[in-house]
Amino acid sequence: MTTFSRRTVATLTCTIASVLTLTAALPSQSALDPRQWPLDTAHFDAARIWPLATGGGVIVAVLDTGVSVKAPGLEGRLEQGADFTDTAADGTVDTSSDSHGTSVAALIADAQGSDVVGLAPEATILPVRVTEGTGETPTALAEGITYAIDHHARVINISMGTPVDDPQVSAAVEYAVQHNIIVVAAVGNDGTDGNAPQYPADLPGVLAVSGSRRDNSAWPLSEYGSYVSLAAPAENIYLTDANGEHGLGSGTSYAAPYVSAAAALLISRYPDETAGQIISRLITTAVRPTAVPNPSAQLGHGVVNPYGALTAPTPAEIGNPLIQDAAGAVPKSSPPHRDGSPWWPYPAAGALLLAPLCSWLIVKKLKARKN
Repeated sequence: MTTFSRRTVATLTCTIASVLTLTAALPSQSALDPRQWPLDTAHFDAARIWPLATGGGVIVAVLDTGVSVKAPGLEGRLEQGADFTDTAADGTVDTSSDSHGTSVAALIADAQGSDVVGLAPEATILPVRVTEGTGETPTALAEGITYAIDHHARVINISMGTPVDDPQVSAAVEYAVQHNIIVVAAVGNDGTDGNAPQYPADLPGVLAVSGSRRDNSAWPLSEYGSYVSLAAPAENIYLTDANGEHGLGSGTSYAAPYVSAAAALLISRYPDETAGQIISRLITTAVRPTAVPNPSAQLGHGVVNPYGALTAPTPAEIGNPLIQDAAGAVPKSSPPHRDGSPWWPYPAAGALLLAPLCSWLIVKKLKARKN
């Protein structure tokens, strides 16, 4: 019979207790507001996902209009971030008319409970303010991407775009891909009015996200094209504004954060996998209506399927599958960490550092008897 030391048992007990506590704090499927239809059992089935992963220890940068620190569901989920519009002290201010950045962040990591909850409710949001809501400059967007990389974001969400391919933004995205960062961008809402390719969505290595409806068909206003990677819910999405109030909205801006949240879930469960492996999980497990080709211009590889991605076999260690070099080969990703960066921001390192402390505390309590 296998035997374990008292320290090993204490460590396992601590880990199990942490997982149970974390899961218990999340609402049951029946307690979720029915307006959050992407999380219901017919779609993502969030209650089946959260026992596997909640995004803990993963930093998701939201490059947008800022994320309001006043939104109650994001309390404890926000870092200070930065402002590149020169109008606010940091990224925790959102004065946009539609609370755009706050709404996007809440879909990722809101932890308010039954009223509204993000798909990755234990993820950390790094708010990077690159626009006041009236259009972003390429310089601000490029600087925001670089800032996010340098401040340990593993995922960068960009729920905005422009038809202009600016070299500053292209260089910043390339820098992100080289540093093993997953960049997620919305493809835009002008599918019936010009359908011009949007940047940074239409850049090599970016997870370009279109919109889907309840039946997994394409949302009619979503832009489309060969650069679309995945689709996600975009119609009648239950949103949180800068003051914590709620309402419905539609757009690929709200589809992209579901993919970013799914990436955060995967990274928290598989912290040592490369960006290429995480992206591979996402695009190979996506779901499509019958007879929709893979990929399609409207849905890419299909609608994101977080549970399927979390339970899929480990992908081969590959480069970013959304990039090919001139010879058609996929380059290999960088390691999961960045040269010169501390390991502590990552979940695996956190577990290694905290497990011994947790074990010591439990053993100390056991000795005292014979968080």
